Amino acid sequence: MKSKFAKGLLIYVLVMLVIIFAGLFVFWRFIAAYELSRTDGAMDRYMETALPAELEQAITDFVAGRTDFESEEAQTRALGERLSAGTLTYRKDPERFAEEAPMYLIRLDKQVIGTVELKSEPGGLFSFGLSRWDVRDAEFDLGVFAKTYTVTAPEEADITVNGVRLTEANCDMELGLPAVLEPYAGDLGQQPGWVNYSFTAVALPEVRVVSASDDYWMSRDEAADVFTVTLQCDSELSAELTAYAEAFVRAYIAYTSNAVDGPGVVQQYLVPGSSMYERMTASMDGMSWVHGVTSTMSELQIVGYEYYGSAAVLEANYVLTSNGVATDNDMKIILTLTDSGWRVANIELL
Repeated sequence: MKSKFAKGLLIYVLVMLVIIFAGLFVFWRFIAAYELSRTDGAMDRYMETALPAELEQAITDFVAGRTDFESEEAQTRALGERLSAGTLTYRKDPERFAEEAPMYLIRLDKQVIGTVELKSEPGGLFSFGLSRWDVRDAEFDLGVFAKTYTVTAPEEADITVNGVRLTEANCDMELGLPAVLEPYAGDLGQQPGWVNYSFTAVALPEVRVVSASDDYWMSRDEAADVFTVTLQCDSELSAELTAYAEAFVRAYIAYTSNAVDGPGVVQQYLVPGSSMYERMTASMDGMSWVHGVTSTMSELQIVGYEYYGSAAVLEANYVLTSNGVATDNDMKIILTLTDSGWRVANIELL
Protein backbone atom coordinates (compact mmCIF):
# COMPACT_ATOMS: atom_id res chain seq x y z
CA MET A 1 0.00 0.00 0.00
CA LYS A 2 2.78 2.37 0.92
CA SER A 3 4.65 1.43 -2.21
CA LYS A 4 1.68 2.38 -4.44
CA PHE A 5 1.29 5.68 -2.61
CA ALA A 6 4.99 6.50 -3.02
CA LYS A 7 4.87 5.68 -6.72
CA GLY A 8 1.79 7.85 -7.17
CA LEU A 9 3.37 10.72 -5.29
CA LEU A 10 6.53 10.43 -7.39
CA ILE A 11 4.54 10.46 -10.62
CA TYR A 12 2.57 13.48 -9.39
CA VAL A 13 5.75 15.37 -8.49
CA LEU A 14 7.33 14.52 -11.84
CA VAL A 15 4.26 15.68 -13.74
CA MET A 16 4.18 18.93 -11.75
CA LEU A 17 7.85 19.51 -12.41
CA VAL A 18 7.31 19.00 -16.13
CA ILE A 19 4.39 21.42 -16.08
CA ILE A 20 6.41 24.00 -14.11
CA PHE A 21 9.44 23.72 -16.39
CA ALA A 22 7.22 23.89 -19.47
CA GLY A 23 5.53 26.97 -18.04
CA LEU A 24 8.88 28.58 -17.26
CA PHE A 25 10.14 27.74 -20.74
CA VAL A 26 7.10 29.38 -22.31
CA PHE A 27 7.44 32.37 -20.00
CA TRP A 28 11.15 32.79 -20.81
CA ARG A 29 10.45 32.49 -24.52
CA PHE A 30 7.72 35.11 -24.22
CA ILE A 31 10.05 37.47 -22.36
CA ALA A 32 12.72 36.93 -25.03
CA ALA A 33 10.21 37.54 -27.84
CA TYR A 34 8.94 40.64 -26.06
CA GLU A 35 12.48 42.04 -25.71
CA LEU A 36 13.12 41.40 -29.39
CA SER A 37 9.89 43.24 -30.23
CA ARG A 38 11.03 46.39 -28.37
CA THR A 39 12.85 48.99 -30.44
CA ASP A 40 14.79 50.18 -27.38
CA GLY A 41 15.82 46.59 -26.77
CA ALA A 42 17.19 46.38 -30.30
CA MET A 43 19.15 49.58 -29.69
CA ASP A 44 20.52 48.26 -26.40
CA ARG A 45 21.84 45.17 -28.19
CA TYR A 46 23.28 47.28 -31.00
CA MET A 47 25.09 49.62 -28.59
CA GLU A 48 26.64 46.69 -26.71
CA THR A 49 27.64 44.48 -29.65
CA ALA A 50 27.83 46.08 -33.09
CA LEU A 51 28.50 49.76 -32.37
CA PRO A 52 32.19 49.54 -31.31
CA ALA A 53 33.21 47.74 -34.51
CA GLU A 54 31.13 50.04 -36.71
CA LEU A 55 32.70 53.13 -35.14
CA GLU A 56 36.16 51.73 -35.86
CA GLN A 57 35.15 51.26 -39.49
CA ALA A 58 33.65 54.75 -39.59
CA ILE A 59 36.96 56.21 -38.38
CA THR A 60 38.86 54.27 -41.07
CA ASP A 61 36.51 55.52 -43.77
CA PHE A 62 36.61 59.11 -42.51
CA VAL A 63 40.39 59.56 -42.32
CA ALA A 64 41.24 57.91 -45.66
CA GLY A 65 42.81 60.64 -47.80
CA ARG A 66 40.82 63.39 -46.09
CA THR A 67 43.43 66.12 -45.59
CA ASP A 68 47.00 67.08 -46.39
CA PHE A 69 47.68 68.36 -42.89
CA GLU A 70 47.01 65.35 -40.67
CA SER A 71 48.21 61.79 -41.18
CA GLU A 72 45.67 59.00 -41.01
CA GLU A 73 47.39 57.77 -37.86
CA ALA A 74 47.09 61.16 -36.18
CA GLN A 75 43.42 61.50 -37.12
CA THR A 76 42.64 57.95 -36.00
CA ARG A 77 44.32 58.58 -32.66
CA ALA A 78 42.54 61.91 -32.15
CA LEU A 79 39.12 60.48 -33.00
CA GLY A 80 39.69 57.42 -30.81
CA GLU A 81 40.63 59.63 -27.88
CA ARG A 82 37.58 61.81 -28.43
CA LEU A 83 35.18 58.87 -28.62
CA SER A 84 36.64 57.14 -25.57
CA ALA A 85 36.52 60.35 -23.52
CA GLY A 86 32.74 60.73 -23.80
CA THR A 87 29.62 58.67 -23.12
CA LEU A 88 27.77 57.05 -26.03
CA THR A 89 23.99 57.06 -25.78
CA TYR A 90 20.99 56.87 -28.08
CA ARG A 91 17.65 58.64 -28.27
CA LYS A 92 14.68 58.70 -30.62
CA ASP A 93 15.05 61.10 -33.51
CA PRO A 94 12.38 63.71 -32.67
CA GLU A 95 11.87 64.59 -36.34
CA ARG A 96 12.03 61.21 -38.09
CA PHE A 97 10.98 58.58 -35.55
CA ALA A 98 7.91 56.57 -36.56
CA GLU A 99 6.49 53.35 -35.13
CA GLU A 100 6.74 51.60 -38.48
CA ALA A 101 10.25 52.94 -39.21
CA PRO A 102 12.06 53.80 -35.96
CA MET A 103 14.99 56.18 -36.32
CA TYR A 104 17.47 56.80 -33.50
CA LEU A 105 20.27 59.29 -32.94
CA ILE A 106 23.64 58.12 -31.65
CA ARG A 107 25.18 60.75 -29.38
CA LEU A 108 28.57 61.26 -27.79
CA ASP A 109 27.61 63.19 -24.70
CA LYS A 110 25.27 65.77 -26.34
CA GLN A 111 26.89 65.71 -29.78
CA VAL A 112 24.99 63.75 -32.47
CA ILE A 113 27.47 61.58 -34.37
CA GLY A 114 25.19 59.20 -36.27
CA THR A 115 21.78 57.73 -36.99
CA VAL A 116 20.41 54.18 -36.79
CA GLU A 117 17.31 52.98 -38.65
CA LEU A 118 15.55 49.80 -37.52
CA LYS A 119 13.56 47.29 -39.53
CA SER A 120 10.84 44.86 -38.50
CA GLU A 121 11.15 41.11 -39.21
CA PRO A 122 8.91 38.13 -38.47
CA GLY A 123 9.51 36.74 -35.03
CA GLY A 124 9.57 33.09 -36.03
CA LEU A 125 8.78 30.13 -33.80
CA PHE A 126 7.77 30.98 -30.25
CA SER A 127 7.37 34.66 -31.19
CA PHE A 128 3.80 34.74 -29.83
CA GLY A 129 2.81 36.84 -32.81
CA LEU A 130 5.37 39.53 -31.98
CA SER A 131 7.75 40.89 -34.61
CA ARG A 132 11.42 41.48 -33.90
CA TRP A 133 13.47 44.60 -34.61
CA ASP A 134 16.93 44.69 -36.09
CA VAL A 135 19.23 47.33 -37.57
CA ARG A 136 18.49 48.22 -41.18
CA ASP A 137 21.11 50.93 -41.60
CA ALA A 138 23.61 52.94 -39.53
CA GLU A 139 25.40 56.09 -40.66
CA PHE A 140 28.03 58.14 -38.86
CA ASP A 141 29.25 61.71 -39.38
CA LEU A 142 32.62 62.05 -37.69
CA GLY A 143 33.08 65.36 -39.45
CA VAL A 144 31.44 66.96 -36.43
CA PHE A 145 34.78 66.54 -34.67
CA ALA A 146 36.69 68.45 -37.35
CA LYS A 147 37.08 72.15 -36.66
CA THR A 148 37.67 74.95 -39.11
CA TYR A 149 40.78 76.91 -38.20
CA THR A 150 41.83 80.29 -39.55
CA VAL A 151 45.35 81.64 -39.79
CA THR A 152 45.71 85.37 -40.50
CA ALA A 153 49.19 86.40 -41.60
CA PRO A 154 51.08 88.86 -43.79
CA GLU A 155 51.24 87.77 -47.43
CA GLU A 156 55.01 87.33 -47.35
CA ALA A 157 54.97 85.02 -44.30
CA ASP A 158 55.33 81.27 -44.89
CA ILE A 159 52.96 79.33 -42.61
CA THR A 160 53.03 75.59 -41.98
CA VAL A 161 50.42 73.37 -40.36
CA ASN A 162 51.85 70.17 -38.91
CA GLY A 163 54.88 70.73 -41.12
CA VAL A 164 52.92 71.30 -44.37
CA ARG A 165 53.09 74.74 -45.99
CA LEU A 166 49.74 76.47 -46.53
CA THR A 167 49.03 77.11 -50.21
CA GLU A 168 46.06 77.71 -52.49
CA ALA A 169 46.14 73.99 -53.35
CA ASN A 170 45.50 72.70 -49.83
CA CYS A 171 43.40 75.38 -48.11
CA ASP A 172 41.10 78.32 -48.70
CA MET A 173 42.97 81.61 -49.08
CA GLU A 174 41.36 85.02 -49.00
CA LEU A 175 42.97 88.43 -49.00
CA GLY A 176 41.78 90.62 -46.18
CA LEU A 177 42.57 92.25 -42.89
CA PRO A 178 43.16 90.41 -39.63
CA ALA A 179 39.86 89.71 -37.89
CA VAL A 180 40.63 92.18 -35.09
CA LEU A 181 41.05 95.01 -37.63
CA GLU A 182 38.17 94.14 -39.95
CA PRO A 183 35.48 96.13 -38.04
CA TYR A 184 37.57 99.28 -38.46
CA ALA A 185 38.60 98.77 -42.11
CA GLY A 186 36.96 102.02 -43.24
CA ASP A 187 39.07 104.08 -40.83
CA LEU A 188 42.45 102.43 -41.32
CA GLY A 189 43.40 103.59 -44.79
CA GLN A 190 45.74 101.52 -46.96
CA GLN A 191 47.15 98.46 -45.23
CA PRO A 192 49.77 95.93 -46.37
CA GLY A 193 48.56 92.63 -47.79
CA TRP A 194 47.17 90.08 -45.34
CA VAL A 195 45.90 86.58 -46.05
CA ASN A 196 43.28 84.58 -44.18
CA TYR A 197 43.95 80.85 -44.53
CA SER A 198 41.15 78.40 -43.62
CA PHE A 199 41.45 74.64 -43.17
CA THR A 200 39.89 71.84 -41.14
CA ALA A 201 41.60 69.54 -38.67
CA VAL A 202 40.51 66.89 -36.18
CA ALA A 203 43.27 67.52 -33.65
CA LEU A 204 44.65 70.88 -32.55
CA PRO A 205 47.10 71.77 -35.35
CA GLU A 206 50.68 72.85 -34.87
CA VAL A 207 50.88 76.20 -36.68
CA ARG A 208 54.29 77.76 -37.28
CA VAL A 209 55.84 80.68 -39.12
CA VAL A 210 58.83 79.37 -41.05
CA SER A 211 59.81 82.55 -42.91
CA ALA A 212 63.48 83.46 -42.96
CA SER A 213 62.70 86.57 -40.96
CA ASP A 214 61.97 86.14 -37.26
CA ASP A 215 60.01 89.41 -37.02
CA TYR A 216 56.72 87.67 -36.29
CA TRP A 217 54.62 86.86 -33.27
CA MET A 218 51.76 84.37 -33.32
CA SER A 219 48.78 84.27 -30.96
CA ARG A 220 45.75 82.03 -30.77
CA ASP A 221 42.16 82.92 -29.96
CA GLU A 222 40.95 79.62 -28.46
CA ALA A 223 37.28 80.57 -28.55
CA ALA A 224 37.33 81.34 -32.27
CA ASP A 225 40.03 78.84 -33.33
CA VAL A 226 41.94 81.69 -34.97
CA PHE A 227 45.73 81.99 -35.20
CA THR A 228 46.98 85.53 -35.82
CA VAL A 229 50.50 86.29 -36.98
CA THR A 230 51.60 89.78 -36.03
CA LEU A 231 54.87 91.68 -36.42
CA GLN A 232 57.45 92.36 -33.78
CA CYS A 233 57.78 95.99 -32.77
CA ASP A 234 61.13 97.47 -31.80
CA SER A 235 61.47 99.07 -28.37
CA GLU A 236 61.57 102.64 -29.70
CA LEU A 237 58.31 102.31 -31.65
CA SER A 238 56.75 100.37 -28.79
CA ALA A 239 57.47 103.23 -26.40
CA GLU A 240 56.11 105.74 -28.94
CA LEU A 241 52.83 103.87 -29.43
CA THR A 242 52.38 103.31 -25.71
CA ALA A 243 52.94 106.98 -24.88
CA TYR A 244 50.61 108.08 -27.68
CA ALA A 245 47.83 105.75 -26.48
CA GLU A 246 48.23 106.92 -22.88
CA ALA A 247 48.02 110.58 -23.92
CA PHE A 248 44.90 109.89 -25.96
CA VAL A 249 43.17 108.09 -23.09
CA ARG A 250 43.89 110.98 -20.71
CA ALA A 251 42.46 113.49 -23.21
CA TYR A 252 39.44 111.30 -23.94
CA ILE A 253 38.58 110.76 -20.25
CA ALA A 254 39.08 114.46 -19.43
CA TYR A 255 36.66 115.39 -22.21
CA THR A 256 34.02 112.72 -21.65
CA SER A 257 33.93 113.27 -17.88
CA ASN A 258 33.28 117.05 -18.00
CA ALA A 259 33.56 118.31 -21.62
CA VAL A 260 35.27 121.52 -20.46
CA ASP A 261 37.50 122.05 -23.50
CA GLY A 262 35.28 120.69 -26.30
CA PRO A 263 36.16 117.83 -28.65
CA GLY A 264 39.12 119.53 -30.34
CA VAL A 265 41.70 118.29 -27.84
CA VAL A 266 40.62 114.70 -28.40
CA GLN A 267 40.24 115.10 -32.15
CA GLN A 268 43.89 115.99 -32.60
CA TYR A 269 44.65 112.33 -31.85
CA LEU A 270 42.09 111.00 -34.35
CA VAL A 271 42.26 110.20 -38.05
CA PRO A 272 40.58 113.20 -39.74
CA GLY A 273 37.36 112.09 -41.38
CA SER A 274 37.19 108.80 -39.47
CA SER A 275 33.83 107.67 -38.09
CA MET A 276 34.85 108.57 -34.55
CA TYR A 277 36.12 111.99 -35.63
CA GLU A 278 32.87 112.75 -37.45
CA ARG A 279 30.72 111.61 -34.52
CA MET A 280 32.54 113.95 -32.19
CA THR A 281 32.20 116.81 -34.67
CA ALA A 282 28.46 116.16 -35.06
CA SER A 283 27.97 116.19 -31.29
CA MET A 284 29.18 119.82 -31.24
CA ASP A 285 28.89 120.48 -27.52
CA GLY A 286 29.95 116.95 -26.72
CA MET A 287 26.91 116.05 -24.67
CA SER A 288 26.50 112.70 -26.44
CA TRP A 289 29.97 111.78 -25.19
CA VAL A 290 29.64 112.96 -21.59
CA HIS A 291 29.29 110.38 -18.83
CA GLY A 292 27.07 112.77 -16.85
CA VAL A 293 29.30 112.93 -13.79
CA THR A 294 32.74 114.34 -13.15
CA SER A 295 35.32 111.57 -12.93
CA THR A 296 38.99 111.44 -12.15
CA MET A 297 41.31 108.85 -13.64
CA SER A 298 44.13 106.98 -11.96
CA GLU A 299 46.32 103.90 -12.48
CA LEU A 300 46.38 104.19 -16.27
CA GLN A 301 48.48 101.55 -17.99
CA ILE A 302 48.77 99.91 -21.40
CA VAL A 303 48.40 96.20 -20.66
CA GLY A 304 49.13 94.80 -24.10
CA TYR A 305 49.12 95.40 -27.81
CA GLU A 306 49.54 93.78 -31.20
CA TYR A 307 51.46 95.39 -34.04
CA TYR A 308 50.44 94.96 -37.70
CA GLY A 309 52.95 97.16 -39.51
CA SER A 310 50.65 100.02 -40.48
CA ALA A 311 48.17 99.43 -37.66
CA ALA A 312 48.28 98.48 -34.00
CA VAL A 313 45.76 97.42 -31.39
CA LEU A 314 46.46 98.45 -27.81
CA GLU A 315 44.48 97.84 -24.64
CA ALA A 316 44.41 100.40 -21.85
CA ASN A 317 43.34 99.70 -18.28
CA TYR A 318 42.42 102.59 -16.01
CA VAL A 319 40.49 103.37 -12.83
CA LEU A 320 37.76 106.03 -12.79
CA THR A 321 36.58 107.49 -9.51
CA SER A 322 33.20 109.26 -9.35
CA ASN A 323 31.57 110.38 -6.10
CA GLY A 324 34.10 108.34 -4.18
CA VAL A 325 33.34 105.11 -6.10
CA ALA A 326 36.21 103.61 -8.10
CA THR A 327 35.57 101.41 -11.14
CA ASP A 328 38.01 99.43 -13.25
CA ASN A 329 37.77 100.10 -17.00
CA ASP A 330 39.30 98.75 -20.21
CA MET A 331 39.57 100.38 -23.62
CA LYS A 332 40.75 98.92 -26.94
CA ILE A 333 42.54 101.53 -29.04
CA ILE A 334 43.05 101.00 -32.77
CA LEU A 335 45.95 103.02 -34.17
CA THR A 336 46.81 103.46 -37.84
CA LEU A 337 49.80 105.00 -39.59
CA THR A 338 48.89 108.04 -41.68
CA ASP A 339 50.87 110.62 -43.67
CA SER A 340 50.90 112.70 -40.48
CA GLY A 341 52.09 109.85 -38.27
CA TRP A 342 50.18 107.54 -35.95
CA ARG A 343 46.55 108.41 -35.24
CA VAL A 344 43.63 106.81 -33.42
CA ALA A 345 41.30 105.18 -35.96
CA ASN A 346 38.70 104.06 -33.44
CA ILE A 347 38.18 102.78 -29.91
CA GLU A 348 36.11 100.14 -28.20
CA LEU A 349 35.12 100.27 -24.54
CA LEU A 350 35.43 96.77 -23.09
